[in-house]
Amino acid sequence: MGKNRMGLSTRHFCCVLFLLVVLVGLSAQDNEVYYFSPNGDGVKDQLVIPFSIKERRIIKEWHFIVTDKNGIPVRTIGEEAPKIAERPDNWREIISSVFKPKESVSVPKELVWDGRFDSGAMAPDGSYFFYISSVDDNDNYAETMRYRLVIDTVPPSVTIKEPTVAEKTFGGGDKKTMTIHQSGSREDKWSGEIKDDRGNVVRHFEWFDSEPLDIVWDGKDDKGIELAEGDYAYSISAVDAAGNKSAPAGITGIRFNTIEPSAQVGRSVSQLAPNGRTKKEIFNIETNFEKGKKEIDSWLFRIVPVDISPDTPIMNWHGKAETLPETIEWDGRLANGSIAEGNFKGVLEIKFARDAGVRAETPNFICTGLAPQPDVQISPALFSPDGDGENDILNINLDAHSLLPFESWSFVIYDPANHVPFWTQSGKTGLPQKLFWNGRGSNGELVESAMSYPYMFTVSDTQGQVSELSGSILIDVLVIRDGDKLRIRIPAIIFRANHADFISKDVDKQRGLDRATIENNERVLVRIAEILQKFRDYNVRIEGHANSETGTEKEELDQLVPLSKERADFVKRWLVSHGINTVRLSSVGMGGRQPVMKNRKDRANWWKNRRVEFILER
Repeated sequence: MGKNRMGLSTRHFCCVLFLLVVLVGLSAQDNEVYYFSPNGDGVKDQLVIPFSIKERRIIKEWHFIVTDKNGIPVRTIGEEAPKIAERPDNWREIISSVFKPKESVSVPKELVWDGRFDSGAMAPDGSYFFYISSVDDNDNYAETMRYRLVIDTVPPSVTIKEPTVAEKTFGGGDKKTMTIHQSGSREDKWSGEIKDDRGNVVRHFEWFDSEPLDIVWDGKDDKGIELAEGDYAYSISAVDAAGNKSAPAGITGIRFNTIEPSAQVGRSVSQLAPNGRTKKEIFNIETNFEKGKKEIDSWLFRIVPVDISPDTPIMNWHGKAETLPETIEWDGRLANGSIAEGNFKGVLEIKFARDAGVRAETPNFICTGLAPQPDVQISPALFSPDGDGENDILNINLDAHSLLPFESWSFVIYDPANHVPFWTQSGKTGLPQKLFWNGRGSNGELVESAMSYPYMFTVSDTQGQVSELSGSILIDVLVIRDGDKLRIRIPAIIFRANHADFISKDVDKQRGLDRATIENNERVLVRIAEILQKFRDYNVRIEGHANSETGTEKEELDQLVPLSKERADFVKRWLVSHGINTVRLSSVGMGGRQPVMKNRKDRANWWKNRRVEFILER
């Protein structure tokens, strides 16, 4: 008979087949493929095979053999009964063994392989085969079929493309779904889960014998019911046949929101004046979503001129990863520190990750650091309220440029000597375009001839910003009818103190006149000469008047009369030198006996008593 590879006869081998080695608990996996992962992670680190041998005879030996894919053994585990050497001098042991009771070798309840070769080296990942053999005391041999074994220490791998905030926010607007891009190793099974913010699994995904595929999630659960708005998280995992687990992978911060967003932005004031009362504008932002939520991709708040393109903002605030503020404060200044001037509005734009966006605008408001810019136009240039029907009324045109409404205004004409109000107009509503003045003060007193009456135009806007514009009203030489005579009263001619001349400070530093006073004196006298030329039929008496400080006769005789006469003579000589016929002129010193202001305690108006009068008679 032929021999098998273990040296058994064909007859014996057939008998072994009948006696059969049976593996207990070794169920088929994947067409008789078995996996384990000797990587020390505590999961399937060893190949454990429960087994037993059903044999009526005594088991003399058994072996667990692992081979590589070429059938070469790399690991053998087993046990054999001691063998008796067949030598001529060993016949007693042979006889003894025949009559000695035979015992089976120890058969374990399970076989364990830790993945090491007989050399002690760790087996690399790959495919192997194993089988189990046994021999009984009659040298019958049996072995199992070859089972395939795979050592795999590499865990499943997965890569997820981390989406942007915009990409993982969806549900409303133009973005109804979210796509999760992922790739990985091919495994028997991949499992994906979406959990709500309480950790409950609301959606499952599975892939069999495949790599993980991309997911398009519509915000619905496994039953197709739309979930509540809120935050969600995605995770994916796999465990291969060798017990290797994939590393944790997933996405957090997924935002599902179907509410169409809206926003409003208001302003605290309609007028902003860094130099006035209201130095700060506060913009209040209100939305129908919680501020600072991750679905906000970006926000932009701009201050733009009302009459210019909104693409040309003067100031802006913006954020991307920041929280949308509830308020924004502005001090009315540009980036360079200057104050913005004009009519503005605030524009809020919010962009969301889901492609939707909102825009809101504030009502218009004014910002200015400029006080009103007043302007006064007066006509005629020489005001002559003497009742002759010519230039008797002064036209005062008032104007002021201001971005803000006017709160109040006043136009005050002052006494030329003591600067107290002479005539006043004011208001709190609109600014009148024109005032008319007849030359009389608030007390009915007529202006003095040839005097310059200063005025002040004051305008205040609704932010308390005030501007003033000063000027003067030049009074012409007034010819006043006094019965059958004409009278010209001139307090504007100023002499050197206690003298009757126009000597300048260059000559008399202490009492001399300044150049402006001398020029005004000459201007007045030139104008008087012009008027007297119009009244050629009239003789002119020049009266010099002074102010009495003591009211005594001695002052009159010793000081005032002589001084006033000298001054009248000085004026007479000046007029003659400027073309007035001396025959028409006479001069007299009146002293202080005919004061205009009779109340000697009113020192502020004493200047009106120091004058030259011209009496015209036919």
